[in-house]
Amino acid sequence: MPATPKRLTEADARRFVRRASTRVAIERTPPGVGGVDWLDPASQKEYWDRHIVGHVEDGTGRWTCDETGITYHVSMWRDPGGRRMVLLSEMC
Repeated sequence: MPATPKRLTEADARRFVRRASTRVAIERTPPGVGGVDWLDPASQKEYWDRHIVGHVEDGTGRWTCDETGITYHVSMWRDPGGRRMVLLSEMC
């Protein structure tokens, strides 16, 4: 049985996103309308640092919207084989 997705803080997510073994996907707004965009493992750390840092709405109160008014919720999932995937969900 698959595990329930786990919501991550920005600090926890950063640790996983920096690992090439973790797949990272972005769910665009509005949620559920389109698919997800998978980041290339070689560029996901740079993408995180450039676009996501400081914009994760994780309950700590330390986030701001990016220049387009987007914040992110971050969750961790595992596929049936046990591989880790981090989903960055855009929020308006």
